[in-house]
Amino acid sequence: MSKLNGTRVLHNMRFSLLIVFFFSVIHQVHAQNTNETENAVVSDIDGNVYHTVTIGNQTWLKENLQVTHYRNGDLIPNVTADTLWSKLRTGAYCHYNNYENLVPVYGRLYNWHAVSDSRNIAPAGWHVPSNEEVFALAKFLGGYKTAGGKMKEADTTHWQNPNTDADNASGFTALPGGTRCELNGSFGGFGSYALFWTGASNGAEYAWKFSLDFDKNILVHNYYYKWVGYSVRCIKDSAPSSNEIQK
Repeated sequence: MSKLNGTRVLHNMRFSLLIVFFFSVIHQVHAQNTNETENAVVSDIDGNVYHTVTIGNQTWLKENLQVTHYRNGDLIPNVTADTLWSKLRTGAYCHYNNYENLVPVYGRLYNWHAVSDSRNIAPAGWHVPSNEEVFALAKFLGGYKTAGGKMKEADTTHWQNPNTDADNASGFTALPGGTRCELNGSFGGFGSYALFWTGASNGAEYAWKFSLDFDKNILVHNYYYKWVGYSVRCIKDSAPSSNEIQK
């Protein structure tokens, strides 16, 4: 081997090592940032602790809301009677089937009047998602037709079989907390459906929600009656832009 060729080989080896080192550093930084996000915790006014996950440009809570007070400390009524629930036009929460032991895993169910109350149901720095934020989530996960599978917990520990295409690739970890119906206040869908309110109204009687099914991989985004009981999953407030700060 000539001296010139030897120099070139040495140069190429050094360059390759530099590239390997560079990508190793990038990977470590990315992993550190991911771990920091996944290990971050948020507390609500009751002291309930939630973990977080970053999906695209959004940061979500990984657990369903459990809070029993608005952010200002006012109590959210716990309504257990079926007939009373069906007639409510003010904020309330319940436990599925009134079983409080389910709360640590599935959270509580809220009507939309609690979600939209100006006293605020979300932890400080967080809010119930808008329609636009749900759309952005679906788009990042490949669209409504496939986003559901990427959001559901990836087994049948909590979901009914077959839990179609569930791999929780997003880390959202949706659980099927079921619903409380609008007609007679009865419960249903536990183990089969994960239903979440948005903060968006659609007229006097309806509000927007998004949901996931045990036998589909789609993310459903539509509206239903405001007095139904659904789960709530909060999203982190966006940092104000430089223009907003200047204003």
